[in-house]
Amino acid sequence: HMGFRANLPLVESGSGINVAAADGQMGTIMKFYREWQLSGDKAFLDKHWLKVKAVLSFAWTENGWDGNQDGVMEGVQHNTMDVEYFGPNPQMQLWYLGALKAGEAMAMYLKDADFAKKYVAEALELAEKIGFDVGIAEATFVSGVVHCCSAEYNIGLRHLAAADELFATITFPQSAYGRCRALRWMGIAYRNIGMSVTSLEYFNQSLHFAEEYFRTTGNEAFIGYALMNMGDSYAPLGEMEKASEYRRRALEVAMRSDDNELKSQALWSVARSAEFHKEYDQAYDYYRQSYDLRAQVADYLGMGTARYGMASVLEKQGKRARAMRIYRTLWENFKSG
Repeated sequence: HMGFRANLPLVESGSGINVAAADGQMGTIMKFYREWQLSGDKAFLDKHWLKVKAVLSFAWTENGWDGNQDGVMEGVQHNTMDVEYFGPNPQMQLWYLGALKAGEAMAMYLKDADFAKKYVAEALELAEKIGFDVGIAEATFVSGVVHCCSAEYNIGLRHLAAADELFATITFPQSAYGRCRALRWMGIAYRNIGMSVTSLEYFNQSLHFAEEYFRTTGNEAFIGYALMNMGDSYAPLGEMEKASEYRRRALEVAMRSDDNELKSQALWSVARSAEFHKEYDQAYDYYRQSYDLRAQVADYLGMGTARYGMASVLEKQGKRARAMRIYRTLWENFKSG
């Protein structure tokens, strides 16, 4: 694979970070194709073709970006946003389709028929077959999420329900990946408008598809999200024992996951249960761990939420001076934007 950063001077340091970025690596194949097309330099293509093949083939590493070579990146995709994407998404898929097209064209020109047909063409055909439907479903899903985040729940729920129906028509495991997310967000929307019982029904359905997705891909993160959301819905119903149990199970999943967003959210959720049970030292530690994870990615909203939890615990412990310092800092940060 290619390291996606470079140190200077290149002759001494070479690649700066030895981590592959899906968009950067696939985009480099497209740039190589562009340079060959503009120059018409066959010697340039001949010289580097083996490396180009290796760079593209990295996508097909077992348990990698597209380990089953179906033309869709389902695996964990580190990228140049310095984050990991989990499962199919239009952003990485765009670069992958472009790289497959470029790879097929170069392979055919060089009469590397085995590579062109056995590997690239088959993946490209599968990707184009399901790519349009996946794209429409993903766009509908994102629209639903955006409307829900804007508190436009009626529109958001309609779009999420439509996305769920679209995902149901797509081949497995993309269908399970899409449905567990669409149903989860429908649960979040219903919880946010005070319908916790209804939200639990959707979180249960989300958990079902998350478990199906896990059995096929080994990605357990969406199970963690569903469990955490169920715990957060039991809390306003006054069923705190159930809330604590689901939150604890979510944290166990999160700690086995590479998803730091899930870890930070699960820690914050468990902290709320600990705070409710007056386990203040434990609650403070959970909030602090959540803060540390969010600080790593400069999630200022999440950092503020975790810091507020820390202050709340300190206040309940009678440590009002420390709590007030945190509250004052949060207020100053809020005023400054």
